[in-house]
Amino acid sequence: MDTRVKDGKLILGAKEFELPGYSILEAIGAGANAEVFLVYNEVLDRNEALKVWRPHKHQVSVSKEQFYAELRKNALFTGNDSIATVYTGGYQAGIYYCIMEYCPGITLKEFLKSDPSWLYRWGIARQISDTMKMLYERGVFHGDLHSNNIIIDTENEHNFLKILDLGTSFFSGREKSQKRDAQLLFDLSFQLLPCARELAFYNDHSISELPSPLLNQAFRAIVNISMPRFKEGVDALNSHSLGDYLSPDYHELSMWEIANMVHKTPLFLLSQVEKFLDDYGFNRLDFYFELHNMLNPDIPVDENNIIDITTKAYLKLFTEHREKVLTEVR
Repeated sequence: MDTRVKDGKLILGAKEFELPGYSILEAIGAGANAEVFLVYNEVLDRNEALKVWRPHKHQVSVSKEQFYAELRKNALFTGNDSIATVYTGGYQAGIYYCIMEYCPGITLKEFLKSDPSWLYRWGIARQISDTMKMLYERGVFHGDLHSNNIIIDTENEHNFLKILDLGTSFFSGREKSQKRDAQLLFDLSFQLLPCARELAFYNDHSISELPSPLLNQAFRAIVNISMPRFKEGVDALNSHSLGDYLSPDYHELSMWEIANMVHKTPLFLLSQVEKFLDDYGFNRLDFYFELHNMLNPDIPVDENNIIDITTKAYLKLFTEHREKVLTEVR
């Protein structure tokens, strides 16, 4: 659909869209399903943002009642320093729209091109994690949390980011939005903290299965591990069962897959790994033999010494990995 601004109004194909009390100024952003325009609120004498959703054949069918219910849910976060406030919304000329806070600044994607310091990156990641935790606790999913939907206000030293587009999820459906939130949080961790690639404890299968709130806990662990707060990060990692970071289909995992995860990301306490094995009926000795074959395949072992020899080798790897991460982020 062709869209353009003319005389303070929005032209949508053959339709004319206008809002009493508002003058539509210019387009300031666009995505797959919607466009955002800078508008002037004539009553309150301030700039705001207008978002209009274009009809899309892949959208979930949404009634006006569902749309308004979602807007009311978003209004729960009015005044939150990290979320763009939604003022109102409606349905006009076959188009859903909402009026929201205008957030000046640049996108996180553009901001990262300036190669900000690790401290700044870490602060942004923590703020994102704190905000998403609050949303998930209230049963709200974002649905499109990528680096173009996060605005960085470089002039504001304290509350320096705003998360936009919170209302995307209702056009995608709850299940799809939850999975997309999980995947995009995972992607954000790598964009913000490149050394997190050394710490990745997911694979393509498991990440698609994790619920977003759990993924956010893991994201927080990555954030903490990637800065000189390593112990806090490891504690966060070990406060959950190892199974939380694997596919839910535990019974389908081979012992090699479990050992390989621990080997690739040597941040798990072996006592915690053993608890996971016991809880889900895995054989401890089978695990230690698999892990030993990854650590020291040339050293002969038997059932009497396998645990002792493998534990010492793993602790050495654990310590080396920790020092490597801390060196990279200092």
